Amino acid sequence: ILKKEAICLYAGIIFDTGKLQYLNTTSKTLKIASELIKCGVEPFVIYRNLYANKSINELKLIGLAFQSLKIDGNIAYLKLTKDMYNKTGIKDLDTEDIMSYLSMLNNIKISVLFRELPYTDNTIKVSLRSYGTIDVNNIANKFGGGGHTHAAAFQIKGRIDNIIKQVLSFIKNYS
Repeated sequence: ILKKEAICLYAGIIFDTGKLQYLNTTSKTLKIASELIKCGVEPFVIYRNLYANKSINELKLIGLAFQSLKIDGNIAYLKLTKDMYNKTGIKDLDTEDIMSYLSMLNNIKISVLFRELPYTDNTIKVSLRSYGTIDVNNIANKFGGGGHTHAAAFQIKGRIDNIIKQVLSFIKNYS
């Protein structure tokens, strides 16, 4: 296998396993990653390129999002609004890091990110992550979305605060 191919495969593994921390990380996953490293992959370079190369404005946007952080029982959620994007000059943001930070909270079973899509009219993307036995894919399916047991998403039209109330009410009744 060529080094370029190994890099792509390794990056896919790191992304899909949440930096080797999700439940889909197995001994087989680690063995494959090890073989890819033998092909010349440099894990720190992949990590840096995927996760540690934010601009100051991206970090400011993440900071604004976390100012909206709320905890409701075992659900943690926050929102990203068009106003936050405008204040920081960021057009769009890979939100995987935000979801990772939410997962660091103690006693949280579901993390939710409500994000106004910058170039749409009242379209909200709702990203869900779960830790434990709650299947967020089933929740996303109810709103026309999908994903995996522990990571799913959907889009819905409406005002962000109304969507937050609607989705949280559904999640509370579901979980």
